[in-house]
Amino acid sequence: MMKNKTLIAAIAIICISLNLTASDDIDMARYMGSDIHALTPVEGYKSVIVSYRLVNDTIDVFDIKEEELSSSTQNYSSIGDLDGFGLKARYAPLESLLLQLSLTKDSIEYGDGKLRNTHFEVFARKRLISSRYTFFNGFAIDGGFVYDHGQKLSFTSASTIQSAIKNILQADKVTINSNKVVVKKGANTYASLTSEPVYASIDSMRDATVYLRAILEKKITNYQLLNCYAKVGHTTISTKLRTNPELIAKAKSEGYEVETDLGRDEWTLAAGLTYSMEFHPGIDLMTEWGYRYEYYFRDSDIKERDYNHILTADFTFVLDKEWSLHMGGRIMFSQLNGQIPYLYNRYSKTTFDHRYGYVYAGVGYEF
Repeated sequence: MMKNKTLIAAIAIICISLNLTASDDIDMARYMGSDIHALTPVEGYKSVIVSYRLVNDTIDVFDIKEEELSSSTQNYSSIGDLDGFGLKARYAPLESLLLQLSLTKDSIEYGDGKLRNTHFEVFARKRLISSRYTFFNGFAIDGGFVYDHGQKLSFTSASTIQSAIKNILQADKVTINSNKVVVKKGANTYASLTSEPVYASIDSMRDATVYLRAILEKKITNYQLLNCYAKVGHTTISTKLRTNPELIAKAKSEGYEVETDLGRDEWTLAAGLTYSMEFHPGIDLMTEWGYRYEYYFRDSDIKERDYNHILTADFTFVLDKEWSLHMGGRIMFSQLNGQIPYLYNRYSKTTFDHRYGYVYAGVGYEF
């Protein structure tokens, strides 16, 4: 692990050394790697950032996978390594208006398979106040839309299928022997025969969120900014569990309710801070550090982990007027809770008591 941290530090030092000869001030609004600040760039600004993000055993700079995930019990809803690509495009049609579109495609170890998720977000930012003479020097409002979609995930190992069916049937114990499934629930034990091999899968995984975010900006010095923000969002979530219809029919004939549709709606409140600092003079490097608290208003039957603490770090190395390098990371204290909303449901809710994080690196270009 120390080798991994040393490698990351060496890469950062090399990137910093590439910029030692630069002398122009950084335009923070143009090069900020994070998304949450009240600044808007000049009219006509256009840029893209392409990035790659990762967490696994070879680049676990936060010791999260070793300390947190390896100790968790593997089941059909356990989350492991993540890798993916991201694209972020920004355009300012007016000096006080910024439009941003983000698209990421991630592959996440989920149970014994790979969950492939597509994440799309678009928002418009309107800067309403810009003043040097008030305590807060800027105020902006964001209106945005977020959409996640996961491909159908079919489980293959017997233990994972058994874990999923146990949850679907809300049983105390499930035993699978070829096409025969024995279910124990309380004092009752019954058996089901299936016409096809026993299977379990998750599909229709998607969520859609609309949100409003208010951001206040405080200029500390010419090279330091503090942004505080609050956000409210509403999310509609769809998730469906699938298994052999004979198992569901038998459970219902025994007088038990079976719920395979895990769709729901929930509200989210969030608040946070972002501190931005430009290193000056003589080095074109900008750092951003953030903290965010999110609370999710959920029905009583799925209440377990209704919040998340998120730490962020972003580093931007400005190479010239067009090109920039971006590095950073995220730590979530309640795994991907609320970040991919459809992953949280009444069956997976007890698996979100772990930290999770990733690092990313990318390149930006301004047109």
